[in-house]
Amino acid sequence: MRRPWPYPLFTAADLSTPIEEADRLLVPLERGGYDCVMGSRNLPESKIEIHQNRLCETRGKVFNRAARLFSFRGIPDAHCGFKGSRRDVAQKLEGFSFDSDIIFLAQPRGNRILEAPVMGRNSSHSRVQILNDPPAVFADLVRIRFIPGGL
Repeated sequence: MRRPWPYPLFTAADLSTPIEEADRLLVPLERGGYDCVMGSRNLPESKIEIHQNRLCETRGKVFNRAARLFSFRGIPDAHCGFKGSRRDVAQKLEGFSFDSDIIFLAQPRGNRILEAPVMGRNSSHSRVQILNDPPAVFADLVRIRFIPGGL
């Protein structure tokens, strides 16, 4: 019987970060002793091939700032849809803010988190709805921070 893969990887359904970037997450998990590796489009080594429109980029910056205020510190691009972690670190993952939940739970436990530069390509196939999703995302952040059990 095969053992389960020890490093779950998560990518946005629109593949705005190509799966070919997986080694940027896997190598630090396997060799670097990290517990979570978060793809980041904000690091100097990151490359954005196709930008989102200005409204979407602004929405992302507002979310990331709110996430740092409400639930965790030190991860500027927490909502990049490309992440990996050790299997035992991944918790119940649902909603748009599962990534914030992972960070919120991992930081106080002393889990080592790394932001890794990744390539970004805005996709016309994104399922994020500019008007409907932000309230749900902010509600997730409040639940993560103030309600035991988070999401």
